Amino acid sequence: MLKAILQLELARAGDYNIAVHSAGTSLSSCARHPASFHVQKLFPGMLHSHTSKWIGELSLNQYGVILCMTNAQRKNVFALQPDLETTVLSFPGDLPDPKGLDERVYKVEKALLLQWGQSVLFAFKDSLHSCVRK
Repeated sequence: MLKAILQLELARAGDYNIAVHSAGTSLSSCARHPASFHVQKLFPGMLHSHTSKWIGELSLNQYGVILCMTNAQRKNVFALQPDLETTVLSFPGDLPDPKGLDERVYKVEKALLLQWGQSVLFAFKDSLHSCVRK
């Protein structure tokens, strides 16, 4: 959901020079699964072909900011790449995966992610523009 939110916010701002990617902190989290029914309903047409890579196969220093949903994920990022110089943030208070939960949970998480995503984009806009894209 965060990837879709960030893409929508960047498009709304007319900023198409920042790429948003999705990655998982474990190999199992990167297996391609279709977005849940609730996510597809909240973001029509955006995440039907969503894919994710495992962070262990990426050079994370190429990214301006890395966003994690939980502190455990943030710790996994540094465990896999201890020399990381990129800013790594986790959602304040953790935001667990709502998989299998009621649609209301998805809507609440969407609102929380929207607020956080907007603040991150505002705070890090300059560094996001200056990072190298491959």
